[in-house]
Amino acid sequence: MLTKTYKNLTQGGFLLKFFDIFNALQNNPDRRVTKSQAMLLTEFLLLEDKFKYNRFRIQGKRKVQEGLKQKYDWDVSITNINIFIRKMKDKGIIVEDTDKMKYLNPSLQKIFDKVVQEGKLNISFKFEWNGGD
Repeated sequence: MLTKTYKNLTQGGFLLKFFDIFNALQNNPDRRVTKSQAMLLTEFLLLEDKFKYNRFRIQGKRKVQEGLKQKYDWDVSITNINIFIRKMKDKGIIVEDTDKMKYLNPSLQKIFDKVVQEGKLNISFKFEWNGGD
């Protein structure tokens, strides 16, 4: 059995590693996120709890703008953030309800909530060989 353990990760470090693994699991390359998209999405996910249900609205976008400038010295416009959100919707990472509220895909949110609660995440891969070449 192969095991890889990442110790002492920050929440942001965990999210970036998670998206690396997420990309490896995607059969469709169009659903993978780029490194910069993972960094931007991580900023949204690191917003305080008060933004949990409106992180993709203007207040959340402004906080992400500030965070990107502070951490990476990126000047990202609200227009570019809107384009990013649309791309994440196309990939199924962000979903929109009938009231046009945008939020993280519930299956991803469930994983992130579990990690916050338990402080860890175990991921298993299973390979079955059919005996052929």
